[in-house]
Amino acid sequence: MYHNNIFHHKIETTNILLKEDNSYIWGKTGYTVGAGGCLVLVMERPFSNDKNSYIINIIINSEDRFRDARIMEQWIKESFYW
Repeated sequence: MYHNNIFHHKIETTNILLKEDNSYIWGKTGYTVGAGGCLVLVMERPFSNDKNSYIINIIINSEDRFRDARIMEQWIKESFYW
């Protein structure tokens, strides 16, 4: 991050899904002892022309939150007619 042409911080996401799929517009990763691996993802509604409609996926206590998110995304795309 630059401010007044001076480099201050490099901001990099640990959420690999944001890099893989442009249907995700926001995400937050996290981990606590009580909740385990967590992930919140906001994605545009698949196969929709309505750009103001979103799906929010929340994953908690996961051993592989990114794999679980991919499984949920695939299920959403295959199970609903939009």
